[in-house]
Amino acid sequence: MAIHIMEFKGKIANVVFYRRNGKNYARTRPRKYKRTAAMKLRSRNFGIAASTAKLFRRQLTGLIPFPANKTMQSRFVGAFAKWIGKRDISDLIPELDISSLYDFQFNEKCRLMNRWKTELIVLNPGNGLMQVQIPAFIPVEAMTAPPDTVSVTVWVAAAAVNPATAVPGSSFTTQLEIQYSGTVTVPYLVNLPVQTDPGMLVLTAAALQYQVSKKGNVNTIPSDDPAYLPAAVVEARYF
Repeated sequence: MAIHIMEFKGKIANVVFYRRNGKNYARTRPRKYKRTAAMKLRSRNFGIAASTAKLFRRQLTGLIPFPANKTMQSRFVGAFAKWIGKRDISDLIPELDISSLYDFQFNEKCRLMNRWKTELIVLNPGNGLMQVQIPAFIPVEAMTAPPDTVSVTVWVAAAAVNPATAVPGSSFTTQLEIQYSGTVTVPYLVNLPVQTDPGMLVLTAAALQYQVSKKGNVNTIPSDDPAYLPAAVVEARYF
């Protein structure tokens, strides 16, 4: 804003002249930008990504170690926005293993695959069902655990959201209790009933929670060390 001495009120081109408190001023009018179709699409898609991420966070709250973490929330929205990209939501086609969402870490302090070196195989044997196959493994060799760990709670979940309508589908969460020992486990097949109708985006996720015994106490408590609270998306597919 600049002061001028001319006794003039009005506008010339994009400069506005006016008087306030006995003084004359001039200012530049803000430039108007016309939003292009591409700009509108990006804005609309970001809104879809934000609402979709929010719905998934609600469905997976019990599995996410720090659900209120703003940095995680922003990264999660970004992962959905990257998947949608510059496409119109109506142009999305069925897709397996969505790369921007696969292996999304809910806790940046630790990665699930670094704490549990066992391949989880995700299947869709039929409509309305996801399955996670966990092969046999030796916990003390496959899992990196904090001191005094007695057992490990494995959380497995699947959740569905329709991004086009911003409507949540069904979700299902279950858990396995694994003794932290040198004994080989049995193979597990975890059934996760969840909507797999056309237009549904389905995330399958897993998390670990270590049960520790302090000072030889018989009772165990969950470890709250952020370095040992891994949680991640292990598969993402669009039906």
